[in-house]
Amino acid sequence: MPQLLTLYISARDPHGFNKVAKTLLAAAPNLERLCLMQNQQSAYTSHGKWIRPLLCEEQDSEMVPCPQLVVLRLRGITITRWDDLRKVGSRRPAFKTLSVDSGGWEQSGGENQDLNALRQCFDVVVEDGPKF
Repeated sequence: MPQLLTLYISARDPHGFNKVAKTLLAAAPNLERLCLMQNQQSAYTSHGKWIRPLLCEEQDSEMVPCPQLVVLRLRGITITRWDDLRKVGSRRPAFKTLSVDSGGWEQSGGENQDLNALRQCFDVVVEDGPKF
């Protein structure tokens, strides 16, 4: 039976994704690459609203969604609290890479935080991308 290894979610905002995330992620237990993209060009949204389904702080380690996640790509999304992203990686031993678009990286740096500290936890790739 084929397995879903890569999932690309593109939406105007995170609300629709959050409504279906639990079911969607449970159906893809071997997911290795997840791309979350906000395609609304008016403003960036905080990553926390998008990655909430991945945090699962109250769940035990056997119930973690996407336990095989290796790469998380954020597009059109700002990083407001990088500690949340560290939590995504800490519950998933295979997690290696966070990829963000350059616009989101620049907006996130404006939040007075040292985003380079994320590089101590996993690879951080900043790619050319939207600058809304």
